[in-house]
Amino acid sequence: MEYKIQLKKELLEECRKKQQSLIDDFQFRLHELKGIRDLDDEDINSGNRRAFDQSEYNSLFQALDFAEAEMGILSYLSSKDEKLCEAIELGSVVVTNLATFFVSVSIEQFSSNDIDYLGISTHSPLFIAMRGLKPGDQFQYEGKEYRINDVF
Repeated sequence: MEYKIQLKKELLEECRKKQQSLIDDFQFRLHELKGIRDLDDEDINSGNRRAFDQSEYNSLFQALDFAEAEMGILSYLSSKDEKLCEAIELGSVVVTNLATFFVSVSIEQFSSNDIDYLGISTHSPLFIAMRGLKPGDQFQYEGKEYRINDVF
């Protein structure tokens, strides 16, 4: 039991690192675009600069807002990291015959202790297919048969 709690803490920390890196990347890119906009404002006739793209700026700003909201979910899970789940819910680690998932936020595959994990959000179709299931249950998703080996 203690091993599972420690593993959840490690997974949560890995997710937080990945999410912070994503947030940092968005902030850096927004800062770059703002610099381009400021240059355009100074000398609108310069032909050597890339023109400021307002739609790209808006898209990046929305992506940053979403990434920060997901970081909020990870912060919430930090307060619940000692809770072991019996059925699949937010915060669950789900071990199946095909993959291992961490129900938190959408995060590309990452590794911890030489095991690969995929972070999925509670809005993903995969989570919706497995929500509430317990070890021993099975479900199908995109033509694949999943068997749940463990949930914690």
